[in-house]
Amino acid sequence: MNEQEQLAKSRRIYLKFLIIALFAFALLHSINPFFFRFFFWISFGMGAMALYYHITLKIAERGSQTQFRPQGQRAGWTTTKQSESSATATPPQIKKVAVIVGIVVFSFFFLLIIIGFVAGEDESTQTEISDTFAYGEARVQYENEDYRGAIKTLWPEITSNSADNQTILLMADSYYAMQSLDSAYVWYSEAYSRGERYAFLSHVMGYILDEKGDTQEAIKFYKEAVEMDSTKADVYSRLAELEPQNRDLYLKLKQRNGTSQ
Repeated sequence: MNEQEQLAKSRRIYLKFLIIALFAFALLHSINPFFFRFFFWISFGMGAMALYYHITLKIAERGSQTQFRPQGQRAGWTTTKQSESSATATPPQIKKVAVIVGIVVFSFFFLLIIIGFVAGEDESTQTEISDTFAYGEARVQYENEDYRGAIKTLWPEITSNSADNQTILLMADSYYAMQSLDSAYVWYSEAYSRGERYAFLSHVMGYILDEKGDTQEAIKFYKEAVEMDSTKADVYSRLAELEPQNRDLYLKLKQRNGTSQ
């Protein structure tokens, strides 16, 4: 295989890399914007490298086809020494063009990096504003007992994986107000797994589990609730029913701490 064939083969390989990079761009963006943002620079870097080498090798391939006629000899004839040197040397203009192409490609690459960082910060700010607006609108709907409307308003934010705990809790409260206990428990449990701890949350999770017949788990959450708020008389009453062996203790605690909601 001569040099020209080797250059052509290498060029075709880098052309395939370029096609793969472009395909990755389209595929990742169609799957999920998150994957596109995460793998963007990997795909772009591979594509930029492939484009650079493809152009450079194309220029070198054309340069290798150029025949220089030596002085004092008939056209089409070269000495052995001249043939070897012409096969291995790269004309100065090819090197110059290759360097220019490399500078342009990689300058474009770094420019896009800067644009990406700026656009990412703007997108983050816009997302925060949008999320705050959605929560405010859903809170108004919840207060007006439009629970389905609140859930619909919160749903895009919830499914975008950017929701904070207060948004998740509002979603849970909306389902709970509609007595959709299974759905409410899913979102209460999500907030709990994120570290939310307060008496009502433990109380309501205990109640839902109690309603579903999982009394052992319900007892655990009920106990957490009274540890955080000892005035919850109704929780003491239910614990006295679920643990009759400790009934006197719970009734005594209920009486000592007074009555509550």
